Amino acid sequence: MNGESIINFRRSIRPGERSPVSREGHETLLDSLTTYLVILNRDLKIVFSNNLFRQRFAPDPDNFCYQAWKDRDEVCPGCPARKTFADGRSRQVETCAIDKHGNPREFLVEFIPIKNECGDVSYIIEVATDITKRKYLAREIRGKAGQIEKLTAERILELQDSEARYRTIFERSADAIVLTDSSFRIIDMNPAALKLFGFDSHHPNRVSENLKSLFADEGEFHSLVECMKRNGFIRDVETAMKGLNNVRFHALITGNLLSNGSGEITGYATFIRDLSEQKKIEASLKQANTELRALNSIAKTVGGSLNLNDILNDVIDNVKDTLQADSVRIYLLDDEKESLYLAAHTGLSEEFISRPHIKFRRVGEGLLGKAAEEGKAIIVEDLRKAPTPFKKAVFKEDLQAAVYIPLTSKGNVLGILCVSTHYPHKFTMKHMEFLTGIGVQIGMAVENANLYAETERAYKQLQIAQDQLIRSEKLVSLGKLAATIAHEINNPLSAVITYIKLMTKIFKQEFVPVEKIRDVRKFLGIMESETVRCANIVKDLLAFSRQSALDKKLNDIGEIIDRALAIIGHELNLKEINVTKKISPGLPRVPCDFQQIQQAVLNLLSNASEATTKNGHIVIEAKPVNNDREVEIMVEDDGVGISPDDIPFVFEPFFTTKKEGKGVGLGLAVVYGIIKKHGGRIEVDSEPGKGTIFRIYLPVEDI
Repeated sequence: MNGESIINFRRSIRPGERSPVSREGHETLLDSLTTYLVILNRDLKIVFSNNLFRQRFAPDPDNFCYQAWKDRDEVCPGCPARKTFADGRSRQVETCAIDKHGNPREFLVEFIPIKNECGDVSYIIEVATDITKRKYLAREIRGKAGQIEKLTAERILELQDSEARYRTIFERSADAIVLTDSSFRIIDMNPAALKLFGFDSHHPNRVSENLKSLFADEGEFHSLVECMKRNGFIRDVETAMKGLNNVRFHALITGNLLSNGSGEITGYATFIRDLSEQKKIEASLKQANTELRALNSIAKTVGGSLNLNDILNDVIDNVKDTLQADSVRIYLLDDEKESLYLAAHTGLSEEFISRPHIKFRRVGEGLLGKAAEEGKAIIVEDLRKAPTPFKKAVFKEDLQAAVYIPLTSKGNVLGILCVSTHYPHKFTMKHMEFLTGIGVQIGMAVENANLYAETERAYKQLQIAQDQLIRSEKLVSLGKLAATIAHEINNPLSAVITYIKLMTKIFKQEFVPVEKIRDVRKFLGIMESETVRCANIVKDLLAFSRQSALDKKLNDIGEIIDRALAIIGHELNLKEINVTKKISPGLPRVPCDFQQIQQAVLNLLSNASEATTKNGHIVIEAKPVNNDREVEIMVEDDGVGISPDDIPFVFEPFFTTKKEGKGVGLGLAVVYGIIKKHGGRIEVDSEPGKGTIFRIYLPVEDI
């Protein structure tokens, strides 16, 4: 809105007539102006300014004109506003103003009077147009008018040089460049494009009529055109294209819309990069990654499982997924290394698999047996032409290509991996490397499975031997205890016999006095207690001697110690050895075999007894340790002790420090075996001349 428009707007409102637009509407209208607008009263004070003026000059609405425009403290000399107030005429002046940042600006200012009903000027509207750039350009043009021809000539040379560079880039670009008009009719192709699409650069019809004919899918072409028209460009879009003889290839396309100065579309520039080699490399890398994942999966299965069937089935699945093979067989050598037997298979008919020569194959027989005999891989591209005695089965199953890979470990052939297809297929060297790696993995799995089986057999034999050792040690212990137990039983039996004779003598009398009857009752009570004592000794002895398999149950260690002390108690009494028993209150129950732990404790007490002289002292203690995760059983004596040189060997079978005839060195070996079977541990601490301490640690939680 210029000054004249503002005057017309003002005149459209008659004196005394209310404006059809509200005050807020006026302010909104004036704020929308692209010129600076200020309204002054007769004191030259700003009573209104639009948004543009306030942003550039005077955010304070109470400023005076000369303060806002000129940053002055007094009225400008020859003030045009005062002249307009005086004569009531509009006027235009060019002047310089200072904005609020202190920058000088040049303006064309129009002063428009606003009169009241009496014809006096009440307000003045200042409408200012910023002509700073216009004045600057005018000065520049005047200053450089003489250089226009020179600049034009230089510009022409630059354009020629630019065109030459463009042509060089166009001709030498490794990417194909196709230029079309606005209808996509091809108007130019660079050498790379001619080569890519198979055109002869010297042939008159080397360029197709329309870009659409270079696309393998016409729908894809139209989709890209719509995108380019909509956005003005397309970037790095993969699509399928075709050259002469409809040879298809993958391409990466970037396209730009070309237009003139009026915005009219004049054509399109399309940049095309052949992705054929890249796609081959990507496919090769993808296949390599697939093979590596398969090998890694098989390696994890081999390392994490000893189940050969699971491993072989996992191998078959990975081979099928990786090579897209539809049938896989795995053969393993028998123990005699003379025949191969089918261990796992997939993708073959039951009729084929059920044939005897498919289930079993002698080494050296057929291609399968030959690969096992020679330890070398065999590739057959056409099984129907291969020298094999089993062509009938091959024809019926319609097998066409196959590869036979030896399964090896440490240089030894352990079996054969056979991968076959029901369609023509060429097994490459990459396939062979992959399958050879799998053959090594399977060989390791078979070796590990065999070692595990042998270890399991050896372990079972060791368990049998250990059980026999424990049994023999029991018998030795029983033999050692026989004499003391005989004495232990003989004493109560002698008392029983004595009391029987006394009662017989009493009852031979014709009249039995009352006091004799009391004696008989007393004798019977003593006989009963002595008989029960004999029965308990025999019961403990039978329980100790009973042979049984490991039977873990929650048992009270204090009760086990009491039973062991009951068995060996007479021997300790005869040697006048003092025994101190310490059982911690609230001792947790332990998952263990009662009889075997009792035997271990009894063996330690027996050793302590033999190492201790008359009037010696033995301490047996049980307490929780390691935050109640274990129970410790300690047997301590003050006997002769063990030499430091002998301590490392005390748990070895047949090692003994006792005199000849006193032991064969199996007692501690048996104790060690029992504790290890329970997942515990045993330690020894000894000093010659001062005694020995054995500590057994049993886990409270079953393992």
